[in-house]
Amino acid sequence: MTSSTIIGLLHVLSSAAYAAVTDISAQSRTTCAVVDGGAWCWGSSSLFGLLGNQVEDTVSATPVKVKGLKDVSAISVGGHVCAIASGAVWCWGDNRWGELGIGTKKTALSPTLVKGLPAPVTAISAGQYHTCAIAAGEAWCWGHGIYGQLGNGQRRDVARPVRVSNLGAEVSAIATSSQASCAITRGVVKCWGLNSQSVLGPFKKADSALPVEIPGIVDATAVSCGYAKCCAIAAGAVTCWGDMASVADPKASPIAVPRRVDGMAHAAALAVDNHVCAIADRKLMCWGDNEYGQTGSSSAQDRTGFIRRPTKVKGLVDVTHVATGISHTCAIANGNAYCWGNSSDGELGIGRQAAGPTFDRSLNETEPQPVKW
Repeated sequence: MTSSTIIGLLHVLSSAAYAAVTDISAQSRTTCAVVDGGAWCWGSSSLFGLLGNQVEDTVSATPVKVKGLKDVSAISVGGHVCAIASGAVWCWGDNRWGELGIGTKKTALSPTLVKGLPAPVTAISAGQYHTCAIAAGEAWCWGHGIYGQLGNGQRRDVARPVRVSNLGAEVSAIATSSQASCAITRGVVKCWGLNSQSVLGPFKKADSALPVEIPGIVDATAVSCGYAKCCAIAAGAVTCWGDMASVADPKASPIAVPRRVDGMAHAAALAVDNHVCAIADRKLMCWGDNEYGQTGSSSAQDRTGFIRRPTKVKGLVDVTHVATGISHTCAIANGNAYCWGNSSDGELGIGRQAAGPTFDRSLNETEPQPVKW
């Protein structure tokens, strides 16, 4: 072990002692995390108050504490933000389609309670324009529903939670993308909503307002979706389907039948956007679009800025959580938060941003950087 390695390890340990990070989520230009039971956000408020600090349009390159929440156990960032706090769901930000679930379509600049969900609430996923949660073992969704992404058999917006049909009370995981949703029930992956790029699998050509089973996945334990693409973990292997151009090959065609990712085993968690990251044996592997260094690797990159195979992200110890935005990535390693990739709006939380007319991509981070609390 070199002296630089020792110093790096000591920094990780001291950072973890300072801030116990237990969940993290990223999307576009915004990142949020759960720290010591509180919610913190940084990056861009995206004109809708996503930072939860009662300011509609702002940018922060360091974490801002979201006021009014305690005992936070989970957080999810989409076109808005939702968190599980004190056993209930609270949402804030953009609400043009009722995605906050508060009964109106008025923007909320601070956390607002979502009513109508049975206890306990165990998972939350904020999509671009809709939200889904697991409550009392069942899947519930609300917000934009014109493509059937709420899964209740209807195609309309709903500003209050509605139960997803035909899933039962054994839902173990939930995921949302821009206009679609997926869940795991009894080890089977089912998806519904907009069928762009065959994300609903081979048995459905049109959009679906009811869950459709994705074939070939048995005993699934995790699922994550980006725009028109999803990946799942089953028996430690990662399989993906839908739009593969940003996660498998820039020239790849969409695939309707899930395809196993070579080079991935023992996977326990994953996150999908324009790239994919998965945790295996407490190590982080990423691949796909790497234009901004968001995979944390440049050694295997081709001319298009693309990582074709899962590649280990160096410098992280004991990884437990991962989150992917469009062009940045964050992870929890040894209890602290690290981010890398695009820093245009402060979404890395490292105290600086590379934005404005003098934007310089050389200021992006290709290696994990500790978030500055």
